[in-house]
Amino acid sequence: CRSCDIEAWSPRQQKYFEVCSCSNLGDAQARRLKIRYKDDSGNGNNGGEYSCDGGVNCPSHDYSDVDTARWYHEAVDYVIQNGLMTGTSGITFQPESTLTRVMTVQILYNYAGKPAASGAAGFTDVSASAWYADAVAWAEENGVVTGYSDTLFGPEDAVTREQLISILYRYSGSPETAGEAALRQFSDRSEVSDYAKAAMQWAASEGLANGRTTSQLAPKATATRAEAAAMFMRWIRLTEGN
Repeated sequence: CRSCDIEAWSPRQQKYFEVCSCSNLGDAQARRLKIRYKDDSGNGNNGGEYSCDGGVNCPSHDYSDVDTARWYHEAVDYVIQNGLMTGTSGITFQPESTLTRVMTVQILYNYAGKPAASGAAGFTDVSASAWYADAVAWAEENGVVTGYSDTLFGPEDAVTREQLISILYRYSGSPETAGEAALRQFSDRSEVSDYAKAAMQWAASEGLANGRTTSQLAPKATATRAEAAAMFMRWIRLTEGN
C-alpha cells in the first residue's frame, strides 16, 4: 500500500494491527462506510474506492492467488484483518473456490469470538478432531446452522447464495424487509426459494447482495469464498458501522 503506518484496534481480537491507511480500517468511526455495489462483482461501486497494491503490510499479501486488481481485494483484506477468514493454505486464499457449510459456520464462529460449546457436535460426519469441530458444535448448540438430520451435517457441501444470505438474515434476528419491491429489478427473482424470500429482500434492500449482475440475483448459484468475504464485510459494516 502507499501508506501502511496506521494501528487499528480490533475489538473482536483485542489487539492492534498495522494496516494500510488506504484500507479504510482505522477506528470504528472512520470505517463507517456502508458500501453499496450495483452487483456482487464490484461493478458500480459508489461507496468509495479501495486502492491498495498488495504490499507487504496488506493482510492478503501472503496469498499469491489474491489479485489486487479484482473486485474482492478489499473484502478479502477485511475478513483476514478481522480474523474472520484465513487462507486454504499458507500461500493461497482461493477466492473463487466454493464456499462450504463448514467454512460458513467457521466464519460466524470466528465473528462470535469462538465461544465454547457445552459439548461436541452430535453429527457422525463431523470428526471431533476436525479443524471445524468446535465451530459446528457451537452452531448446533445455538441453532445458528442446523444439520440435515440429527446425525448428518454435510460439512463439505456447497452453500448457495440464498442459503448464505438466509443464515445472515437469521443471525441478524430476521429483521423486517422492504417486501417484494426490493427484488423487482431482478429478472430471476422467481427462482428464490420460499424460505429465502424475506432474507433476499432484506439483503437486496440493504445492499448486502445485489446480484451477480444488475439484473441477475443468482439465488441458487454456489457462493464463492470471495462472495462470502464481501457479504460478511458489508453485513458487519451495516450492523456495526465499521
